[in-house]
Amino acid sequence: MRMADLFLRRDLANLEGNAAPASKCLSAKPAAPQKNGRIYPIVGVVTPVRNRRNWTLGFAQSMRKQSYPFFRLYIVDSGSTDGTPQALRALGASEITVIDDPDWHYWTAATNSGVSAALKDGCDYILTLNDDAILPDDFIANIVEGALESDAPIVGSVISYANEPGRLWGVGAYNNWESGAFVQTGFANLYEDALDSKERVGVDMIEVDYLCGNGTLVHKSVFEMIGLYEQRNAPHYHADSEFTMRAEKAGLRRLIALRARLYNRFTIDGDGPFSKKNMKFFSLRSANFVRPILHILKEYCPAEHRTRAFVFYYGRYLSLFDARTRSKLLRAVKFMTLSIEEKKAFVPRLVPPVDPAFLACDDLDILLSLPIFEFVLLAYAYILQRGCGDDELHGYAHAVSTGKSREAVIAEFTGSEEYRSRPDRPLIAELDIALSAPQFGRADADAEQKMSDSQFSLACLIAAQRRIPTRGAFIDARRLVEARGRAALVEELRAALAGAASRSFEALAETVAKLSMETPASEDVIVVYANIDVLCMAVVDPKARTGVYRYVKNVLSELLRDPRVDLRVFHSQSLQREWSMLVKAEPHWLERAAHQTDAIPPRAIVLLPYFPAEATPSRFAALPRSIMVHDLFPLERPEWFDAEAVSTFQRQLRQLLTADHIFCNSRATQRQLLDALPSLRASTSVAYLAADESARALRRELRKIIHLPRNARYLLCVGTIEPRKNLLNALAAFAQLANRPEVRDLHMLIVGQEGWKVDLTELEKSAADAMKRVHFLGRVSEEDLWTLYEGAICTVFPSLAEGFGLPILESFICSTPVITSRGSSTEEIGGDAALLINPLDPSDIAAAIMRIATDTTERRRLKVEALRRAQEFSWARCADAHISEFERLTAKQQ
Repeated sequence: MRMADLFLRRDLANLEGNAAPASKCLSAKPAAPQKNGRIYPIVGVVTPVRNRRNWTLGFAQSMRKQSYPFFRLYIVDSGSTDGTPQALRALGASEITVIDDPDWHYWTAATNSGVSAALKDGCDYILTLNDDAILPDDFIANIVEGALESDAPIVGSVISYANEPGRLWGVGAYNNWESGAFVQTGFANLYEDALDSKERVGVDMIEVDYLCGNGTLVHKSVFEMIGLYEQRNAPHYHADSEFTMRAEKAGLRRLIALRARLYNRFTIDGDGPFSKKNMKFFSLRSANFVRPILHILKEYCPAEHRTRAFVFYYGRYLSLFDARTRSKLLRAVKFMTLSIEEKKAFVPRLVPPVDPAFLACDDLDILLSLPIFEFVLLAYAYILQRGCGDDELHGYAHAVSTGKSREAVIAEFTGSEEYRSRPDRPLIAELDIALSAPQFGRADADAEQKMSDSQFSLACLIAAQRRIPTRGAFIDARRLVEARGRAALVEELRAALAGAASRSFEALAETVAKLSMETPASEDVIVVYANIDVLCMAVVDPKARTGVYRYVKNVLSELLRDPRVDLRVFHSQSLQREWSMLVKAEPHWLERAAHQTDAIPPRAIVLLPYFPAEATPSRFAALPRSIMVHDLFPLERPEWFDAEAVSTFQRQLRQLLTADHIFCNSRATQRQLLDALPSLRASTSVAYLAADESARALRRELRKIIHLPRNARYLLCVGTIEPRKNLLNALAAFAQLANRPEVRDLHMLIVGQEGWKVDLTELEKSAADAMKRVHFLGRVSEEDLWTLYEGAICTVFPSLAEGFGLPILESFICSTPVITSRGSSTEEIGGDAALLINPLDPSDIAAAIMRIATDTTERRRLKVEALRRAQEFSWARCADAHISEFERLTAKQQ
């Protein structure tokens, strides 16, 4: 039956008083229209909102401009606290119904509330829209017209980026179970001409597999037939795709009306697959939330493809997984393979252990227990952190099915060059110890290597029992080591062995005995209580991963390894949530937490790597306090910063008055401090920073970061876009070179998040005709930054002032020449290896760029000098500078 006929039949039935359900009408035999004239079905527009008052109001007001006459707008508010529902009601618009929902309702539950209300009010169609959608005035008219003409009960729209209208965000969605590409938007990030290849249904309709919820029109009969959106298993994302998969099962057509266009405010960085929110695989608000993915696989994916589809879906993220996320992926796959009764028993193991050593053991146990096909897939995903090809999958599956042990496969993988070439893989040390169990045929754990207490407990149990320990045995051993030391565990296990100890156990016992003689006496070890607020904040906000973050991360890592100190960490109480997230991502910090009930040892000191969010705990009041000062620019040059930042910094500076020692990251910073505070009672010293190379091994190809013309060269500018970085003069210098034939192949890449007091429009104007060769990349990942350093002909860093100047050193490590400013710390760090310029003179900057771009001999010399200079800085030297002062400051405590 045509949709138009359905409405005509509804009109007659209403007149006669015996209307039938729409779903029965759909299944009835087609009938000829009863009357002529245009049909106007009533449309219920459903939009869930929360705490986006301005957007929601703008959306509601734009909806009132729609040319289609018969629609009602149901705005479902899930506990907004910004006055959204009150402002909507104040509009006094009769077509707007505001529904107050609980604040725990995400997209699906809120949408269901609106759909139910619209159906109850007699709406013929439901149109779901988000409040960030930008609609042409004829949008509803076009999508309704498409539905009536095509007889399709479900019709979607073409969605483009608002900031790039010719570029498609998506047109429908599709599933490819074998490749793991499911719940994927169709034509994503392509341009509109890509639609030309799609076969038309009628004039301008195209068939699609599935549809997203934004801009989709659904006839009421569909809800009668298949129910509402799946809110239990898909509370926020993918309920729309799941709904149209159900519709497919019910034999209902799904089309796109090409005439119906809407625009969304999404961006790749903010909403794409690698955006911050979508990298949270166990968060309700993430598009990659595991629960709806598992539900869709269970209900719609052929059984033989489920595990592979699941692993391949997350495959693009495998190299980015931390230890716990990787473990959760493994446990989710195990859960998929179990019967209902087995699943109930496995539920406690869905949450990975906190201790990294036992986490490695438990993960290996689960991996070994998987069916053959799942085992091979997860061996690649868990150990090598990548997906596998068909030949790899079937080759190892055949080998295991014909007698090769799973343990032998794991031993092959962990012994491979691919595995060993990535020393930064999560849990690599713990896995090495776990794999020393005899069934893996690997060498015994190296008794001479430095081990944490957890690692030692695991190694000792495996050496004594010759197998991976149980959870209970490991916990008991770990508690014994914490309470009485490693020697106590050795003695307890030796007694149980009754003289039958293995060589590996005796080697560990010998190492413990040797260490007890070599380790400094407990009264000589300095306990360092370090504030860790910076690391806590960086877990939730990538923008906090600045130079200060790199210093804190690396200097604390060095202190962790140094036998002269016993590092204990604490955080401000207001950051308790962030602390919990940090220890989930990096469990080793949990072992180092300074507990309130712990006694303060006789020789101890407090280290504040940066100004903490709250006052230092009172229990540390009697201890010497040290603090690192990174710069004083908000005090010295307040015009570079906003008033709030200046005010906050001035309050923080008062902490220097009660410090016993102040570390400075350069002599320039030390001079600045002593000039500003000549009567400071604290002693001062310099601890030079170094470069954080941990992400360098993960760098990608340049073409995956930016597309430049073939044979193009580029220079690089790095730093937050704010006045001190002096980008205006760097751009003016580049503009002077725009028409020089020697450098017409030269581009300028600017990396850095947008900061304060700099107008990007003004920056673009300053580059004038050179703008086509200037690229603002925004904030990039650490691994991509290393790629950009390595490919640049030089780094241009004309900062007006720096505390240290990490981009200089990072460039040097990549043998990349640097152009930087005279004065401040930039000259101090660059030394003879950098070209020094007057940062206020664009002509001077331009001349230096020309010199490097055109003089091969000079460029080669600077490359050699850069590497030489880079070797003079290391985090070990930075830590030594700290420990020297710790020893001096705590000497009087002995």
